[in-house]
Amino acid sequence: MTVLPNLVPAVALVPESDTAVCPGESVFFQLDLTHAGDAPAFEWLVDGQPQNVDSDAFGLSDLQGGETVQAVLFSDAVCTTADSVTTDVFVVEVKDCSVATNDVALPAGVRVFPNPVRSELFVVTTPDFRVGQFALVDLAGRRMRTGVLPVDGRISVTELAAGVYTLRLFAERGTAATRIVVVP
Repeated sequence: MTVLPNLVPAVALVPESDTAVCPGESVFFQLDLTHAGDAPAFEWLVDGQPQNVDSDAFGLSDLQGGETVQAVLFSDAVCTTADSVTTDVFVVEVKDCSVATNDVALPAGVRVFPNPVRSELFVVTTPDFRVGQFALVDLAGRRMRTGVLPVDGRISVTELAAGVYTLRLFAERGTAATRIVVVP
């Protein structure tokens, strides 16, 4: 006869995207599971209400801020110490992504061109303002494109609809922003 050890199931909620999002953006979660069994079940809760999603991944959109997210793991593993375990509560933060008063105009020597732009935007930085990441934000405050600024400073805008956007540049020495116009 084989005696199996008692297993302690565990589950952790892992955000797969930025945990502070702009209005209208989505946040995605993945569960990190321990001793879940071969066919575990899941229940996701938003503000304490079940979402009818039986998956180890979950996305939430149309965020207002302050929503709470939790997940419950129903383990089917043999010899567990509990049939279900619940994650800690995660509180979604929605931030203001419009050009705010704490954004500064582009520092001297930093150039963004052409503007208006059809396909590729170029960002030229200076040694005093080395940009790490960028975000293109629409007028509703939604991040339409984000990423690490390439070494050549080239940002494709071909997937963006024609309109006015804010280009936010994130550097060690602060954040700068400028409006750009994408034309068809």
